Amino acid sequence: MRHRTALAAHALVAAALALAGVRASAAATPSPLWADLEPGSHAVGFQVIERRDPSRPYRYPFDLDGRPRTVDTARPLQIGVWYPATAGTGTPMLLGDYVTLMGSEQDFTLAPAERARRGEAAYFAFEVVRPATAEQRQRLLALPTAARRDATATAGKFPVVVWSLGSPAVYQASAEHLASHGYVVAIVPRIPPYVSLADTSPTRPDFDAKSRDFDFLLAELARLPFADVTNVGVTGFSAGGRWAIAEAMRNPNVHAVVSQDSVLLFGDDGAGQLAGMPWYDPDRVRVPVLHMIRRDWVPREEGDQLWAAMRNADRTRVVFEPKALDHLDFASMGYASTLVGLRPEAKDAIVKAFPAWQRATLWFLDAHLKGDATARAQIAALPSSIGLPASFIKVERLAGAKGLPDESQLAEALVEDFAGALPRVRALLAKTGGSPAVERAINLSAYQLLALRRAADAMSLFQLNSETFADSANVWDSLADGYEATGATEQALAASRKALDLLARDTTTPQARRDLIRQSAEQRMARLQPQTAGKG
Repeated sequence: MRHRTALAAHALVAAALALAGVRASAAATPSPLWADLEPGSHAVGFQVIERRDPSRPYRYPFDLDGRPRTVDTARPLQIGVWYPATAGTGTPMLLGDYVTLMGSEQDFTLAPAERARRGEAAYFAFEVVRPATAEQRQRLLALPTAARRDATATAGKFPVVVWSLGSPAVYQASAEHLASHGYVVAIVPRIPPYVSLADTSPTRPDFDAKSRDFDFLLAELARLPFADVTNVGVTGFSAGGRWAIAEAMRNPNVHAVVSQDSVLLFGDDGAGQLAGMPWYDPDRVRVPVLHMIRRDWVPREEGDQLWAAMRNADRTRVVFEPKALDHLDFASMGYASTLVGLRPEAKDAIVKAFPAWQRATLWFLDAHLKGDATARAQIAALPSSIGLPASFIKVERLAGAKGLPDESQLAEALVEDFAGALPRVRALLAKTGGSPAVERAINLSAYQLLALRRAADAMSLFQLNSETFADSANVWDSLADGYEATGATEQALAASRKALDLLARDTTTPQARRDLIRQSAEQRMARLQPQTAGKG
């Protein structure tokens, strides 16, 4: 039988705990899969939301003969959600229940037996559990988890943690632990942009697909009464680290990023796929980042500039030193493998490391999503607060700059609260200088004020930009637009000449952009010079 009775399952758990050297009576967590992690005050619920995104075809709508397909062609998204729940409600879950979900990530129409078969094939393809015997596999599948399927949610709203990306079976203990401490944790599997493409290597369509999956996920979570989608943390494992940091760049509701043995600092695969996305800008990372990684991967991070480029973010980097640790030990799967006797040579390192990075994740999220001062102090006290020897982990920190706000926030304030925002912006510019994003935000705000017939306010911003970014040809060309719009012809001509003079010495602006600025200035001068002819 694929699923055992409750009595048989508990017997297998006792055997697994004995193999792991843990007495069942001394277990301090709701599930043996949690190691010695401390449970929070909530029971844990889990639900699956199977949805399709009709805005994105996953299957081509016609076959090669032009006949419409009879199946649903919309992109499937199997969303797993853990949440704080009422104790005793819902159906207890085994690890095998999570594994079964892996079999239906791209096809919701499969029968239960086929879902289970495919799920087990996918789960046991992972290297850390691949060597398991038939008996060990059954023991793993029968391990009880802390979650109860479709349990009644606890009243209230809770911060959201988006897990980037993968299958619930791979991370279930980590997610359950967070849910018990008052978080809604959600995940969507990593599937390719189209069903015909099995390869999920990082390409621009792949990055775009995952970003839009996040949008869809958050929209679905917003329907749940217990999920606060305005207070979001993102946890990225493996390739998910790139999408986690990208979400912080594009979504101001993200308040913290945790990278767990991810490729965050591996560079952009030499292809510029991530950096080529329209939302990519390290300056837009203005939330704290916790990056935890094994020493084995540190050499692959050398030479990457992203860590330094995220200058507006407080950054904490934790390196786990033991060579025995595997990539999947950062996921729940690695620790689970030790419960049935796999990888005995690495067990000691895994038993120490797995709960350590889960505690660090919880502290970090508590500090920045809940404002918990104790958790903030625990993060600040790393590595001593984690209870591991100094030889086990190393910690490095970089403080974020405390300068101007995000450009979208800045532009919004300058238009909606001009009188209050302008003096604050002037003071910050005098103290910290500017950046291309700030220049762009001020410029666009000035144009918006012009369109709103607030010429005096617009001119104040155009002039502020010309004072702050005096070497920018575009800024002077925009100032000329402002003068022209307000009837100051002589000043518009002078600003246009200034823009052309700066443009002649500009070696950094892309040629296409320089051509547009030159065209704008020259056309303006052609319009305005006849108006000044004969004056003087």
